[in-house]
Amino acid sequence: MKHNLLVSVHDLSIKPGSWKDLDLSISAHPEFKTDLIEIPATQPIDIFGKLESVSEGILATLEIETVAQASCVRCLDPIEFDCQEEIVQLYFYPNHAPSSKNSHHKSKNSASKSKDEMKSEEEEEDLLFVEGECIDLEPVIRDALLLDLPLNPLCDENCQGLCPDCGDKYRDLPADHQHQQIDPRWGALGDLNL
Repeated sequence: MKHNLLVSVHDLSIKPGSWKDLDLSISAHPEFKTDLIEIPATQPIDIFGKLESVSEGILATLEIETVAQASCVRCLDPIEFDCQEEIVQLYFYPNHAPSSKNSHHKSKNSASKSKDEMKSEEEEEDLLFVEGECIDLEPVIRDALLLDLPLNPLCDENCQGLCPDCGDKYRDLPADHQHQQIDPRWGALGDLNL
């Protein structure tokens, strides 16, 4: 399900140099997560900033604040991360997007595209555009928040994790904690009464 955060820029697109303040609070949706960390739907995402009309499009300067939740990958304790991001993103008017002069002249043989042409096409695909009289802030906000989250969340850099034999947290166990390891091939000999 695509969740759009469309903001009208009707009054800005007419007058270059004009601007308006932005102050929103939205709830996260299922796309605002990774395999290990999520921004819960109950957690608000606060967005503050300014939208400014420039000759190429609309310049969005935003500050984002929210809280992400996860479990430590070593001990499984719940943890929270304060997320604060600053974003500056230009949304191009459709006829003002930067492109190489040769991108308008397509090659007859698409297999003979140079690396520069392919790179230019990839860069153009990453551009964001003013759609009608709106801009969609959702992909920029989602990417900024998720790309800043740790890949392996830890409650503490020195977290020792769980004992693989009993499953207790090492920090709660005595320093001399150990389990007697018996080779399973010899385990049946322990049942003998001699």
